[in-house]
Amino acid sequence: MSADESWKNAKVCARAALATSDPIRRDILVHLAEFWLTLAHHDTSQITEATAVDLAVIEQAQANILGAYNSALY
Repeated sequence: MSADESWKNAKVCARAALATSDPIRRDILVHLAEFWLTLAHHDTSQITEATAVDLAVIEQAQANILGAYNSALY
């Protein structure tokens, strides 16, 4: 995963957090955005295979959150 992808994920989560009126959803999205921002500041070229799998799981969870509530967020 590149830093650009992390920045993109952070931006998507931050926008969605601002758009939702659900405080629980907002909290989850804010934390996801913070996670992606933190990752963007690290050297992602050194990510292990196990970490890459974990990141894929987090990306899927993010997609599920955004997809399940897409109409409520935008």
